[in-house]
Amino acid sequence: RLNDRRGQTRCWLATGEAHAGNGRLSAAREALEVALDTARQAHAPDLAAVATFSLGTLDFKAGALGRARDRLDEALRLFTTVRDEARRAAVLLVSGHVARDDGRAADAITAYDAAAARANELDDEQTELAAEASAGLAALDQDDVGAAEARLRRVDERLAGGSTPTWFAGRELLDALAIRLAAAAGHLGVAAERFDRAFALAEPNDPFASAQLVAECAAALA
Repeated sequence: RLNDRRGQTRCWLATGEAHAGNGRLSAAREALEVALDTARQAHAPDLAAVATFSLGTLDFKAGALGRARDRLDEALRLFTTVRDEARRAAVLLVSGHVARDDGRAADAITAYDAAAARANELDDEQTELAAEASAGLAALDQDDVGAAEARLRRVDERLAGGSTPTWFAGRELLDALAIRLAAAAGHLGVAAERFDRAFALAEPNDPFASAQLVAECAAALA
């Protein structure tokens, strides 16, 4: 319907996510900007939050960290307003990634811990695992191998006792942590084999995830 602003917003959100999933980031951004504008016209903070989060995630992937931080702060505020706890956990996870890429490892770990705690409360195992592994990678940024190993043990325990699918968003972070710790311990053959398996899993599912895996592990495997 011509005056169905919420429906129009959902269509633009779906269009933006489809473009993003196929790597068409410019087209995704255009669609999501329209979605955000339409959501505001519809006085729909729940949909505005989704659009803002998606735009913040695109900014993170593009390396526009300052803009990503602003978007994600706004998305977190909106999701808090509409009491969408599941998406709050997802925003906290990406906020951690932004802080880590910006060189703020302590802030990143704080965000990851908050995301993991929230995900645990919601029984969102995949987000919790991604947050724990990300905190382990941030610990490695600070040369805290012991903390990184403790994070990996928690991740491995959850994987062994859960029903997590083989691939999920953030799986590459678990693999990167295991690979980097194996390499740091001198087990380069084990690390290389794990990398090959992880890359073969990530590449057909998420090109950005496979690129992140390479970036995380390149120095350790060199």
